[in-house]
Amino acid sequence: MPLGMPKFAMPPVVETLLAVQFDPLIKMHITDYGLFWLKIRDSFPIVQEQPTVPAIIEPTSAQPMAINPIQWRIGGELPLPRAWFRSVADTTAGGAECGIQLQSDRFMQNWVRAESNRGRYPSYDSNREHFLKYFGLFAAFTKDHEIGILTPNQCEITYVNRISIENDLDTTFRSCFPSLTSEHSTKFLPGGDRVGHASSFPISGDNGRLHVLIQGPVRLESGATIIDFRLTARGRPAGASTEQIMAWLDLGREWVVKGFHCLTSKEMHQKWGYTDE
Repeated sequence: MPLGMPKFAMPPVVETLLAVQFDPLIKMHITDYGLFWLKIRDSFPIVQEQPTVPAIIEPTSAQPMAINPIQWRIGGELPLPRAWFRSVADTTAGGAECGIQLQSDRFMQNWVRAESNRGRYPSYDSNREHFLKYFGLFAAFTKDHEIGILTPNQCEITYVNRISIENDLDTTFRSCFPSLTSEHSTKFLPGGDRVGHASSFPISGDNGRLHVLIQGPVRLESGATIIDFRLTARGRPAGASTEQIMAWLDLGREWVVKGFHCLTSKEMHQKWGYTDE
């Protein structure tokens, strides 16, 4: 763990995602999903089909933001879906589960905490080890089955947090994100009943960006209302090796955690059990 890395005993994180995007494996077919699943089905017996995640390339600091163009497909094969291989929910951990998601240009590992689970987040090191193990299996699979060479072009790490709304939305938002609030020039407007914030920050060394998205109120299935607070770091690894992929994910995780700490208040840090390693 880097020096000065914030640590929280009870963070509000409910989902994490570690991902690597690579050039499309044009030789990959739907049957390859099933063959790969045979290697991991003891750990991930549940299979779901999901829409593909669009490819995203983070522009460099010298490039302006651009709207992704509409991609037209004329003839040819339909794109492969995204396969989500899920573990059985661990009832001893309050229903938390892990998963592997796969499509022709992405490999993703995610951890999801059930809404009722108040247990501890398993730690980045645990998720990192999990990603490394199954990405290694997938890399070997693509080589053994001559599907293609994995050429990474982006890495991504996302943390999804749920912050309970206490009293009212405006008070909770101001107490949690003081740096994002400011006093109005007059007292005419009441406290807001909707909140939305989006911003991005360049990662040092032109290594990508940290994206922040805050939305509320969001109503959960239980009826509780929360503020959804997401941080995503995305950028290009220095090379194609597994070591270089993991080095970027470590950097992205540092920016996600330190960004979370920077944007939230000391009052909430105390509530979440903050310590400085």
